[in-house]
Amino acid sequence: MDNDDGMKYSEIMQVNFPRGKIVPAKESSYLILADNHPEIHAIVQELSSQSIPFLLVSNLVIKPSETKKLLKIFGSVDLLRGWIQRRSLRLDGQNFRIIRVLIALEILIKVANQLQLFVFSNYLTSIYKFFYRKKTSRIIAKFKGKAILVSEAIEIESKPDKRLITIAFHGSPNLVNQMILRAKDHWKNWSDSEKLLDASNTAIEHADHIIALSNFSASGFESSPNSQRQVHVIPIGGINLNHDGQLMIRSWPEVKTFLYLGRLSLAKGLPVFVESAESFSGCAQFIAAGNLVSPIPGWPEIASSNSALRFELAPSTDRVKELFRTSHFYISPSYYEGFGIAAIEAMSFGCIPILSKYSAAPEILANSGLEKFIFDPEMENSLHSVIDQILNLTSVDLQVLSEVAIVLSKKFSFNLFAQNFVRKLYEEFD
Repeated sequence: MDNDDGMKYSEIMQVNFPRGKIVPAKESSYLILADNHPEIHAIVQELSSQSIPFLLVSNLVIKPSETKKLLKIFGSVDLLRGWIQRRSLRLDGQNFRIIRVLIALEILIKVANQLQLFVFSNYLTSIYKFFYRKKTSRIIAKFKGKAILVSEAIEIESKPDKRLITIAFHGSPNLVNQMILRAKDHWKNWSDSEKLLDASNTAIEHADHIIALSNFSASGFESSPNSQRQVHVIPIGGINLNHDGQLMIRSWPEVKTFLYLGRLSLAKGLPVFVESAESFSGCAQFIAAGNLVSPIPGWPEIASSNSALRFELAPSTDRVKELFRTSHFYISPSYYEGFGIAAIEAMSFGCIPILSKYSAAPEILANSGLEKFIFDPEMENSLHSVIDQILNLTSVDLQVLSEVAIVLSKKFSFNLFAQNFVRKLYEEFD
Protein backbone atom coordinates (compact mmCIF):
# COMPACT_ATOMS: atom_id res chain seq x y z
CA MET A 1 0.00 0.00 0.00
CA ASP A 2 1.27 3.48 -0.85
CA ASN A 3 0.81 6.47 1.40
CA ASP A 4 -1.02 9.54 0.13
CA ASP A 5 2.00 11.19 -1.50
CA GLY A 6 2.94 8.10 -3.49
CA MET A 7 5.88 7.02 -1.33
CA LYS A 8 6.17 3.35 -0.50
CA TYR A 9 6.13 2.28 3.17
CA SER A 10 9.65 0.89 2.81
CA GLU A 11 10.84 4.23 1.44
CA ILE A 12 9.36 6.13 4.37
CA MET A 13 11.17 3.76 6.72
CA GLN A 14 14.56 4.55 5.24
CA VAL A 15 14.34 8.34 5.00
CA ASN A 16 16.46 10.37 7.42
CA PHE A 17 15.36 13.95 7.89
CA PRO A 18 17.56 16.83 9.05
CA ARG A 19 17.31 17.76 12.71
CA GLY A 20 17.93 21.48 12.26
CA LYS A 21 16.15 23.84 14.62
CA ILE A 22 12.71 24.94 13.49
CA VAL A 23 11.28 27.84 15.47
CA PRO A 24 7.72 28.57 14.38
CA ALA A 25 5.72 31.63 15.34
CA LYS A 26 3.97 31.48 18.68
CA GLU A 27 0.55 31.03 17.05
CA SER A 28 1.82 27.85 15.37
CA SER A 29 2.08 25.93 18.66
CA TYR A 30 0.37 22.57 19.12
CA LEU A 31 -1.97 21.04 21.67
CA ILE A 32 -1.30 17.37 22.46
CA LEU A 33 -3.96 15.33 24.27
CA ALA A 34 -2.55 11.92 25.05
CA ASP A 35 -2.21 8.90 27.25
CA ASN A 36 1.15 7.28 27.97
CA HIS A 37 1.97 5.82 24.58
CA PRO A 38 5.68 5.91 23.65
CA GLU A 39 4.77 7.30 20.22
CA ILE A 40 3.44 10.44 21.89
CA HIS A 41 6.51 10.72 24.10
CA ALA A 42 8.76 10.52 21.04
CA ILE A 43 6.83 13.28 19.26
CA VAL A 44 6.88 15.52 22.32
CA GLN A 45 10.63 15.09 22.69
CA GLU A 46 11.20 15.82 18.99
CA LEU A 47 9.11 18.99 19.18
CA SER A 48 11.10 20.07 22.22
CA SER A 49 14.45 19.38 20.53
CA GLN A 50 13.39 21.60 17.60
CA SER A 51 12.17 24.41 19.91
CA ILE A 52 8.59 24.03 18.73
CA PRO A 53 6.21 25.28 21.44
CA PHE A 54 3.47 22.89 22.59
CA LEU A 55 1.01 22.18 25.38
CA LEU A 56 0.82 18.56 26.57
CA VAL A 57 -2.25 17.37 28.47
CA SER A 58 -1.76 13.87 29.83
CA ASN A 59 -2.20 11.80 32.96
CA LEU A 60 0.89 10.36 34.56
CA VAL A 61 3.90 11.79 32.73
CA ILE A 62 7.00 12.76 34.66
CA LYS A 63 8.86 16.00 34.07
CA PRO A 64 12.65 16.00 33.66
CA SER A 65 13.20 17.70 37.02
CA GLU A 66 11.22 14.96 38.78
CA THR A 67 12.77 11.87 37.23
CA LYS A 68 16.03 11.87 39.23
CA LYS A 69 14.20 12.48 42.51
CA LEU A 70 11.76 9.61 41.94
CA LEU A 71 14.50 7.22 40.83
CA LYS A 72 16.51 8.11 43.93
CA ILE A 73 13.56 7.14 46.13
CA PHE A 74 12.08 4.20 44.21
CA GLY A 75 14.85 3.17 41.82
CA SER A 76 15.85 0.11 43.83
CA VAL A 77 12.44 -1.47 43.15
CA ASP A 78 12.68 -2.97 39.65
CA LEU A 79 8.97 -2.69 38.81
CA LEU A 80 8.76 0.94 39.94
CA ARG A 81 12.02 1.89 38.21
CA GLY A 82 10.73 0.63 34.86
CA TRP A 83 7.39 2.35 35.44
CA ILE A 84 9.09 5.70 36.15
CA GLN A 85 11.42 5.41 33.17
CA ARG A 86 8.55 4.66 30.76
CA ARG A 87 6.76 7.85 31.84
CA SER A 88 9.75 10.17 31.96
CA LEU A 89 10.02 12.86 29.32
CA ARG A 90 13.38 14.17 28.13
CA LEU A 91 12.67 17.75 27.15
CA ASP A 92 14.92 20.66 26.14
CA GLY A 93 14.40 24.32 26.90
CA GLN A 94 11.27 26.01 28.23
CA ASN A 95 9.10 26.04 25.12
CA PHE A 96 6.49 23.66 26.53
CA ARG A 97 3.80 23.40 29.16
CA ILE A 98 2.48 20.21 30.75
CA ILE A 99 -0.93 19.81 32.37
CA ARG A 100 -1.40 16.55 34.27
CA VAL A 101 -4.96 15.41 34.91
CA LEU A 102 -6.64 12.75 37.06
CA ILE A 103 -3.35 11.28 38.29
CA ALA A 104 -4.81 9.54 41.37
CA LEU A 105 -7.55 7.90 39.31
CA GLU A 106 -5.01 6.68 36.76
CA ILE A 107 -2.93 5.07 39.53
CA LEU A 108 -6.02 3.34 40.95
CA ILE A 109 -6.83 1.87 37.53
CA LYS A 110 -3.28 0.52 37.18
CA VAL A 111 -3.41 -1.04 40.66
CA ALA A 112 -6.83 -2.61 39.97
CA ASN A 113 -5.51 -4.18 36.76
CA GLN A 114 -2.43 -5.54 38.55
CA LEU A 115 -4.73 -7.11 41.18
CA GLN A 116 -6.98 -8.49 38.40
CA LEU A 117 -9.98 -6.54 39.73
CA PHE A 118 -11.36 -6.14 36.24
CA VAL A 119 -14.93 -5.05 37.07
CA PHE A 120 -13.62 -2.36 39.41
CA SER A 121 -11.02 -1.30 36.84
CA ASN A 122 -13.68 -0.94 34.11
CA TYR A 123 -15.83 1.14 36.46
CA LEU A 124 -12.92 3.46 37.29
CA THR A 125 -12.05 3.73 33.58
CA SER A 126 -15.56 4.93 32.71
CA ILE A 127 -15.31 7.60 35.42
CA TYR A 128 -11.86 8.59 34.18
CA LYS A 129 -13.06 8.98 30.58
CA PHE A 130 -16.01 11.15 31.64
CA PHE A 131 -13.95 13.65 33.63
CA TYR A 132 -11.05 13.61 31.15
CA ARG A 133 -13.44 14.45 28.32
CA LYS A 134 -14.90 17.37 30.28
CA LYS A 135 -11.47 18.68 31.21
CA THR A 136 -10.01 18.45 27.69
CA SER A 137 -13.11 20.00 26.12
CA ARG A 138 -12.52 23.16 28.11
CA ILE A 139 -8.85 23.20 27.11
CA ILE A 140 -9.69 22.69 23.42
CA ALA A 141 -12.19 25.55 23.51
CA LYS A 142 -9.54 27.95 24.85
CA PHE A 143 -6.68 26.75 22.64
CA LYS A 144 -5.48 29.40 20.14
CA GLY A 145 -2.77 27.40 18.38
CA LYS A 146 -2.73 25.79 14.97
CA ALA A 147 -3.39 22.05 15.33
CA ILE A 148 -4.37 19.42 17.87
CA LEU A 149 -2.73 16.00 18.16
CA VAL A 150 -4.58 13.24 20.01
CA SER A 151 -4.13 9.52 20.58
CA GLU A 152 -7.00 7.29 19.51
CA ALA A 153 -8.14 6.59 23.09
CA ILE A 154 -8.99 10.24 23.75
CA GLU A 155 -12.68 11.14 23.49
CA ILE A 156 -13.48 14.43 21.73
CA GLU A 157 -16.90 15.92 22.50
CA SER A 158 -17.19 17.77 19.18
CA LYS A 159 -15.04 18.51 16.14
CA PRO A 160 -12.63 21.33 17.04
CA ASP A 161 -12.14 24.32 14.75
CA LYS A 162 -8.41 23.51 14.62
CA ARG A 163 -6.88 20.79 12.44
CA LEU A 164 -7.14 17.45 14.27
CA ILE A 165 -4.45 14.76 13.88
CA THR A 166 -5.17 11.36 15.45
CA ILE A 167 -2.61 8.61 15.99
CA ALA A 168 -4.45 5.29 15.57
CA PHE A 169 -2.21 2.92 17.52
CA HIS A 170 -4.42 -0.09 16.84
CA GLY A 171 -6.13 1.00 13.65
CA SER A 172 -9.78 1.31 12.69
CA PRO A 173 -12.13 0.19 15.50
CA ASN A 174 -14.29 -1.51 12.87
CA LEU A 175 -11.33 -3.54 11.60
CA VAL A 176 -10.26 -4.44 15.15
CA ASN A 177 -13.78 -5.55 16.05
CA GLN A 178 -14.03 -7.58 12.86
CA MET A 179 -10.85 -9.45 13.81
CA ILE A 180 -12.01 -9.93 17.42
CA LEU A 181 -15.30 -11.43 16.21
CA ARG A 182 -13.41 -13.82 13.94
CA ALA A 183 -11.26 -14.88 16.90
CA LYS A 184 -14.35 -15.35 19.07
CA ASP A 185 -15.95 -17.48 16.37
CA HIS A 186 -12.90 -19.72 16.13
CA TRP A 187 -12.26 -20.04 19.88
CA LYS A 188 -15.79 -20.20 21.24
CA ASN A 189 -14.77 -21.25 24.76
CA TRP A 190 -12.67 -18.05 24.97
CA SER A 191 -15.40 -15.84 23.54
CA ASP A 192 -16.49 -14.12 26.76
CA SER A 193 -12.93 -13.12 27.65
CA GLU A 194 -12.63 -10.44 24.95
CA LYS A 195 -14.74 -7.30 24.59
CA LEU A 196 -15.34 -5.35 21.41
CA LEU A 197 -14.04 -1.80 21.08
CA ASP A 198 -16.43 1.12 21.08
CA ALA A 199 -16.91 1.66 17.34
CA SER A 200 -17.90 5.31 17.86
CA ASN A 201 -14.34 6.57 18.34
CA THR A 202 -14.64 10.36 18.33
CA ALA A 203 -10.89 10.98 17.99
CA ILE A 204 -10.96 9.04 14.73
CA GLU A 205 -14.35 10.28 13.52
CA HIS A 206 -13.37 13.96 13.81
CA ALA A 207 -9.80 13.58 12.51
CA ASP A 208 -8.53 15.52 9.51
CA HIS A 209 -5.44 13.30 9.41
CA ILE A 210 -4.93 9.79 10.79
CA ILE A 211 -1.51 8.32 11.51
CA ALA A 212 -1.54 4.52 11.13
CA LEU A 213 1.50 2.46 12.09
CA SER A 214 1.30 -0.24 9.42
CA ASN A 215 -0.40 -1.00 6.11
CA PHE A 216 -2.63 -3.53 7.87
CA SER A 217 -3.92 -1.01 10.40
CA ALA A 218 -4.32 1.64 7.69
CA SER A 219 -6.43 -0.73 5.56
CA GLY A 220 -9.34 -0.40 7.98
CA PHE A 221 -9.83 3.25 7.07
CA GLU A 222 -10.10 2.74 3.30
CA SER A 223 -13.89 2.38 3.27
CA SER A 224 -14.46 5.30 5.65
CA PRO A 225 -17.36 7.63 4.84
CA ASN A 226 -15.08 10.57 5.73
CA SER A 227 -13.64 11.07 2.26
CA GLN A 228 -11.82 14.28 3.23
CA ARG A 229 -9.72 12.53 5.85
CA GLN A 230 -6.16 11.58 4.94
CA VAL A 231 -4.45 8.44 6.23
CA HIS A 232 -0.67 8.33 6.58
CA VAL A 233 1.50 5.30 7.40
CA ILE A 234 4.52 5.98 9.63
CA PRO A 235 6.21 2.94 11.25
CA ILE A 236 7.48 3.02 14.83
CA GLY A 237 10.13 1.07 16.76
CA GLY A 238 10.72 -0.69 20.07
CA ILE A 239 11.08 0.32 23.73
CA ASN A 240 13.02 -2.41 25.56
CA LEU A 241 15.73 -2.67 22.93
CA ASN A 242 19.16 -4.22 22.98
CA HIS A 243 20.94 -0.88 22.66
CA ASP A 244 24.32 -2.52 22.14
CA GLY A 245 22.92 -3.86 18.88
CA GLN A 246 25.89 -6.17 18.48
CA LEU A 247 25.69 -9.34 16.45
CA MET A 248 26.13 -12.25 18.82
CA ILE A 249 26.81 -15.95 18.56
CA ARG A 250 23.89 -17.65 20.26
CA SER A 251 23.69 -21.19 21.53
CA TRP A 252 21.09 -23.33 19.79
CA PRO A 253 20.29 -26.23 22.15
CA GLU A 254 18.11 -29.15 21.15
CA VAL A 255 15.19 -27.81 23.22
CA LYS A 256 14.70 -24.23 22.08
CA THR A 257 12.58 -21.47 23.64
CA PHE A 258 9.63 -19.71 21.98
CA LEU A 259 8.52 -16.46 23.63
CA TYR A 260 5.29 -14.48 23.50
CA LEU A 261 5.19 -11.07 25.19
CA GLY A 262 2.13 -8.87 25.46
CA ARG A 263 -1.43 -8.77 26.66
CA LEU A 264 -2.58 -12.29 27.54
CA SER A 265 -5.87 -12.35 25.66
CA LEU A 266 -7.88 -13.93 22.88
CA ALA A 267 -7.39 -11.06 20.41
CA LYS A 268 -3.63 -11.27 20.83
CA GLY A 269 -3.77 -14.94 19.89
CA LEU A 270 -3.01 -16.54 23.27
CA PRO A 271 -5.06 -19.70 22.49
CA VAL A 272 -3.04 -20.12 19.25
CA PHE A 273 0.17 -19.96 21.29
CA VAL A 274 -1.17 -22.38 23.92
CA GLU A 275 -2.24 -24.86 21.26
CA SER A 276 1.22 -24.80 19.69
CA ALA A 277 2.83 -25.42 23.09
CA GLU A 278 0.68 -28.52 23.47
CA SER A 279 1.67 -29.76 20.01
CA PHE A 280 5.41 -29.41 20.59
CA SER A 281 5.60 -30.48 24.22
CA GLY A 282 8.87 -32.28 24.84
CA CYS A 283 10.86 -30.72 22.01
CA ALA A 284 10.47 -27.00 22.80
CA GLN A 285 9.83 -24.61 25.69
CA PHE A 286 7.10 -21.95 25.42
CA ILE A 287 6.90 -18.84 27.60
CA ALA A 288 3.91 -16.46 27.60
CA ALA A 289 4.76 -13.24 29.45
CA GLY A 290 2.50 -10.24 29.97
CA ASN A 291 -0.54 -8.89 31.74
CA LEU A 292 -4.00 -10.32 32.26
CA VAL A 293 -6.58 -7.60 31.62
CA SER A 294 -9.67 -9.83 31.69
CA PRO A 295 -10.52 -13.28 33.08
CA ILE A 296 -9.43 -16.22 30.92
CA PRO A 297 -11.60 -19.36 30.93
CA GLY A 298 -9.93 -22.31 32.61
CA TRP A 299 -6.92 -20.19 33.53
CA PRO A 300 -5.56 -22.35 36.39
CA GLU A 301 -5.71 -25.47 34.18
CA ILE A 302 -4.06 -23.73 31.21
CA ALA A 303 -1.29 -22.37 33.41
CA SER A 304 -0.43 -25.72 34.98
CA SER A 305 -1.45 -28.48 32.55
CA ASN A 306 1.55 -28.39 30.18
CA SER A 307 5.12 -28.65 31.42
CA ALA A 308 6.38 -27.11 28.15
CA LEU A 309 4.32 -23.95 28.74
CA ARG A 310 5.20 -21.35 31.36
CA PHE A 311 3.43 -18.09 32.18
CA GLU A 312 5.07 -15.01 33.63
CA LEU A 313 2.61 -12.34 34.75
CA ALA A 314 3.55 -8.64 34.77
CA PRO A 315 7.28 -9.10 34.15
CA SER A 316 9.53 -6.16 35.05
CA THR A 317 11.53 -4.28 32.42
CA ASP A 318 14.72 -6.06 33.41
CA ARG A 319 12.96 -9.42 33.28
CA VAL A 320 11.57 -8.66 29.82
CA LYS A 321 15.08 -7.98 28.53
CA GLU A 322 16.32 -11.20 30.12
CA LEU A 323 13.53 -13.14 28.37
CA PHE A 324 14.54 -11.60 25.04
CA ARG A 325 18.16 -12.43 25.74
CA THR A 326 17.55 -16.09 26.56
CA SER A 327 14.78 -16.95 24.08
CA HIS A 328 15.46 -18.18 20.56
CA PHE A 329 12.24 -17.30 18.79
CA TYR A 330 9.56 -14.66 19.26
CA ILE A 331 5.96 -15.53 18.35
CA SER A 332 3.24 -12.93 17.80
CA PRO A 333 0.00 -14.82 17.08
CA SER A 334 -2.26 -11.73 17.12
CA TYR A 335 -5.54 -11.41 15.29
CA TYR A 336 -4.72 -7.72 15.02
CA GLU A 337 -1.64 -5.66 15.78
CA GLY A 338 -1.25 -1.96 15.06
CA PHE A 339 2.45 -2.45 14.48
CA GLY A 340 4.28 -4.98 16.66
CA ILE A 341 6.61 -3.17 19.07
CA ALA A 342 7.55 -6.30 21.01
CA ALA A 343 8.63 -8.05 17.80
CA ILE A 344 11.16 -5.28 17.05
CA GLU A 345 12.43 -5.46 20.63
CA ALA A 346 12.86 -9.24 20.49
CA MET A 347 14.60 -9.02 17.11
CA SER A 348 17.10 -6.52 18.52
CA PHE A 349 18.24 -9.28 20.89
CA GLY A 350 18.52 -11.79 18.06
CA CYS A 351 15.23 -13.61 18.50
CA ILE A 352 13.97 -14.99 15.19
CA PRO A 353 10.46 -13.54 14.58
CA ILE A 354 7.44 -15.74 13.83
CA LEU A 355 4.70 -13.21 13.23
CA SER A 356 1.01 -13.08 12.39
CA LYS A 357 0.21 -11.53 9.03
CA TYR A 358 -2.29 -9.22 10.77
CA SER A 359 0.42 -6.74 11.75
CA ALA A 360 3.33 -4.84 10.20
CA ALA A 361 5.14 -8.15 9.65
CA PRO A 362 4.87 -8.09 5.81
CA GLU A 363 6.63 -4.69 5.75
CA ILE A 364 9.13 -5.37 8.53
CA LEU A 365 10.32 -8.72 7.17
CA ALA A 366 9.98 -8.10 3.42
CA ASN A 367 12.80 -9.58 1.30
CA SER A 368 14.86 -10.53 4.35
CA GLY A 369 14.47 -14.30 4.35
CA LEU A 370 12.41 -14.00 7.53
CA GLU A 371 9.14 -13.36 5.67
CA LYS A 372 8.71 -17.13 5.22
CA PHE A 373 7.91 -17.32 8.95
CA ILE A 374 4.83 -15.09 8.67
CA PHE A 375 1.69 -17.15 9.39
CA ASP A 376 -2.10 -16.86 9.48
CA PRO A 377 -3.50 -17.40 13.01
CA GLU A 378 -6.90 -18.19 11.50
CA MET A 379 -5.58 -21.03 9.37
CA GLU A 380 -5.39 -24.41 11.08
CA ASN A 381 -1.81 -25.65 11.50
CA SER A 382 -0.33 -22.47 9.98
CA LEU A 383 1.78 -21.69 13.06
CA HIS A 384 2.40 -25.40 13.63
CA SER A 385 3.93 -25.69 10.14
CA VAL A 386 6.23 -22.70 10.67
CA ILE A 387 7.47 -24.02 14.02
CA ASP A 388 8.02 -27.46 12.54
CA GLN A 389 9.96 -25.90 9.65
CA ILE A 390 12.13 -23.75 11.90
CA LEU A 391 12.97 -26.58 14.30
CA ASN A 392 14.46 -28.52 11.39
CA LEU A 393 16.95 -25.78 10.48
CA THR A 394 20.62 -26.18 11.33
CA SER A 395 22.37 -24.08 13.97
CA VAL A 396 24.25 -22.29 11.20
CA ASP A 397 20.99 -21.34 9.44
CA LEU A 398 19.45 -20.18 12.71
CA GLN A 399 22.48 -18.03 13.53
CA VAL A 400 22.25 -16.30 10.15
CA LEU A 401 18.53 -15.59 10.64
CA SER A 402 19.21 -14.29 14.15
CA GLU A 403 21.76 -11.82 12.79
CA VAL A 404 19.35 -10.70 10.07
CA ALA A 405 16.75 -10.00 12.78
CA ILE A 406 19.20 -7.76 14.66
CA VAL A 407 20.05 -5.79 11.50
CA LEU A 408 16.37 -5.33 10.60
CA SER A 409 15.45 -4.11 14.08
CA LYS A 410 17.81 -1.15 13.68
CA LYS A 411 15.69 0.23 10.82
CA PHE A 412 12.82 1.02 13.17
CA SER A 413 12.92 3.55 15.99
CA PHE A 414 10.67 5.99 17.81
CA ASN A 415 13.14 8.78 17.01
CA LEU A 416 12.74 8.19 13.28
CA PHE A 417 8.96 7.95 13.72
CA ALA A 418 8.93 11.32 15.50
CA GLN A 419 11.16 12.95 12.87
CA ASN A 420 8.90 11.69 10.08
CA PHE A 421 5.84 12.91 11.97
CA VAL A 422 7.22 16.42 12.57
CA ARG A 423 8.25 16.65 8.91
CA LYS A 424 4.69 15.83 7.87
CA LEU A 425 3.42 18.28 10.49
CA TYR A 426 5.06 21.11 8.54
CA GLU A 427 4.79 19.85 4.97
CA GLU A 428 1.27 18.41 4.94
CA PHE A 429 -0.70 18.80 8.17
CA ASP A 430 -0.45 22.58 8.59
